[in-house]
Amino acid sequence: MDNLEKGIKEHVADKDRKKTLEADMAEYNEIRKDFDKRRKAHLEELVKKNFKKSTPKEWYQEFYKKRMEEGI
Repeated sequence: MDNLEKGIKEHVADKDRKKTLEADMAEYNEIRKDFDKRRKAHLEELVKKNFKKSTPKEWYQEFYKKRMEEGI
């Protein structure tokens, strides 16, 4: 994303358009950070459960079903 942000700063001449694009990029970065944070937490949960042989098959099915619903 650094190249895109750099491209906006260097190549967009219209100040209003530049502000709009920079605001959109800031919003995107916040959304991406939140997504990455949730994804990391889910992966850590999966790793912990995966090491336990007592984890039932249904837990995995429910885990993946929830992740698909969340889009993660």
